[in-house]
Amino acid sequence: MLLPTKGAYVVSNAPAVSVVIPISRVDPDFEDLNRAYLDTLNRSDIDCEIVYIVDVGDDEVIAHANECVNRQHNVRSIMLSRQFGDSTALRIGLQQTSGERILVLPAYHQIDPRDVLLLLDSLEDCDMVSAVRDRSKESLFGRLQGGIYNTILTSIFPDNVPDMGCEAYAFTRQVADEVTIYGTQHNFLPLLVFRQGFAIRTVTVRQSERATAPRIRRPGTYLSALLDIITMVFLTRFTRKPLRFFGLIGSAFVAAGSAALLYVIFEKFYLDIALAPRPALVLGALILMVGIQIIGIGLIGELLIFFHSKDVPEFHIKEVVGQLGKETEDDEEDSYAVGKSDQV
Repeated sequence: MLLPTKGAYVVSNAPAVSVVIPISRVDPDFEDLNRAYLDTLNRSDIDCEIVYIVDVGDDEVIAHANECVNRQHNVRSIMLSRQFGDSTALRIGLQQTSGERILVLPAYHQIDPRDVLLLLDSLEDCDMVSAVRDRSKESLFGRLQGGIYNTILTSIFPDNVPDMGCEAYAFTRQVADEVTIYGTQHNFLPLLVFRQGFAIRTVTVRQSERATAPRIRRPGTYLSALLDIITMVFLTRFTRKPLRFFGLIGSAFVAAGSAALLYVIFEKFYLDIALAPRPALVLGALILMVGIQIIGIGLIGELLIFFHSKDVPEFHIKEVVGQLGKETEDDEEDSYAVGKSDQV
């Protein structure tokens, strides 16, 4: 339980596991899915709390979440003032929980609810467990979509988990405290966790029977997925070195603009062709200036990172062996030998 005290939260009787269910879209089968989640969790001996983050204004979803709160003492529902998106809802849910182990479950059919405990059982000697759906019973079109998406991700991010589209995870409190999530980064949470230096494991689970039917998505969905991938490429490879990214693009523009200007100057002095009516002169100067500005953006980014990098750590310390100022057994033996020789 979290007790508010002067703007902070004090943990009282913290459960072993916190289950977070962000609800950012309306699913007509959510009530049945949620009952299946609760049945699986209630049949286990796990001391857990269940937190709903209601990010939609649907009255039926709100009423069902409140009904669960009234029926079970370990359930809480947090309703946001407006729709902020999946990543914000997940971040709020993590902030409002206190368990040392966290289980994140999707509010729509992805995995079989009977397999959610497999994620927690596998979270023994690693920091995060990501579910991989067994899609053998899914339609051919669905498997084709998922296969293409995961193939693209694996080719760009070799350390990617096999099923990045599955949003069922289990991880430790340290992962929740150290990994920053915003925008649409919840779709790439395993990638962010691995980039931070945590150990990740995958576990195969059964796919929900209601998620095997073929689904046709709007073209905007594929465009959004492409933009998300491009964003993650930049965030994972150039966040700490923006000049390398902007410098490559800016250098190409500078080289093209300089080549155009040199060609025009060559024609002026060696071929006696006037500069005034030549659009190549204006175009070359414009391309050159654009390249210089792009490089300047990279330099500004480098300055910002230089002054603020200490506030955004991107590493994770796994273990510290030894303690400064503490004598080891060898040091004690050496001290004894020195004292004995002094007496002689």
